[in-house]
Amino acid sequence: MFVLSSLLRDFGFALGPVIVGAIALSSAGSQLIPVLQSSGLPVDQLDPALGIAKAGGPIALNSLPEGVRGSAAHDFAMQALGSGFQLAYVVVAMAALAAALISIFGLHAVRDAEDPEVAVPEMA
Repeated sequence: MFVLSSLLRDFGFALGPVIVGAIALSSAGSQLIPVLQSSGLPVDQLDPALGIAKAGGPIALNSLPEGVRGSAAHDFAMQALGSGFQLAYVVVAMAALAAALISIFGLHAVRDAEDPEVAVPEMA
């Protein structure tokens, strides 16, 4: 039983960051393009920023050095990434709450299922 719980724990440690990253980056990517299109940036900044955002996502746009064409969209990429990770952390909080409730009710069910005829020895 210990091996199974250890494997499940290790699987969760490996899968958790992947799921959080996928939720955060997909949410940020879907928010970034519409925000950029309505941002009012100058065309010499907007066109490269849109191209980089479509090809590499919000992290690529955020990592542009200052002064490079498209780098004026840095703040929009940061806002999209912040919003994406905020959503990911809400999902993680809901999963933690669900796990806690399952544990509470699961342990309660195990305690109720114990055999009442088994005597617990008293300390003398």
